[in-house]
Amino acid sequence: MLRRFAVRALCVLERHEGKLLRHDSVLRTLPPSAEAYVVAYARTAEERDELVGITKDLRRGVADMQRMLAAYATVLEQRLPQFRAADHVDRYADADEAVRAAKGVLHLLAAAQASARPGDDSMWPELEQALAHAVRVLELAAAENAAATQRYHAAQTRLRVLGDVLHSEVEAFRLRLRAILGPGHADYRKLGIDGAWLDDEDDDPIASETVADDLAALDLDMGLGRAS
Repeated sequence: MLRRFAVRALCVLERHEGKLLRHDSVLRTLPPSAEAYVVAYARTAEERDELVGITKDLRRGVADMQRMLAAYATVLEQRLPQFRAADHVDRYADADEAVRAAKGVLHLLAAAQASARPGDDSMWPELEQALAHAVRVLELAAAENAAATQRYHAAQTRLRVLGDVLHSEVEAFRLRLRAILGPGHADYRKLGIDGAWLDDEDDDPIASETVADDLAALDLDMGLGRAS
């Protein structure tokens, strides 16, 4: 909603600038506040989109790890008495669980190779190498996801701070408009909550009409949580 108000407020200000007193603070403070919010909103949306893609890749990596361990589960149970599929093959809640499970298997494989005798299973080194590589890939993906999450939360925080400033600016501007134009004027009403959800000629036609609140809704969708 604030994204929409920012653009509308700039258009309304341009139309009625001449009716405001030259020393009116809104002439100095509203434009930079609105423009800063629009830029921050776009940046937050970019960080969100990047995080969506990275999170999807991470989830695919977790699923790939689960499939790899599941594919070897039967032979591991047959040849490694210490291996129990129930302890290492599951639908992992996150990458950390998948990595812990894989490292547990790597520990068992290392122990098996340390005590192996000539002629014992030769598949262990190959499996150990493949599993160790998968662990490294998943750890890197998890680190990238953590960094992207941090960037997104930082962008959200900045957006909220700028949003608080813009909200105050728009409310002050509306008071000026009410005094100058009257409460029935369209330019006054379009900056109020009742007019927020109605399309208007001042709205940015190429900008997404997804409001900032939808960014938080996306967090719940992805299980990312909100920035504090």
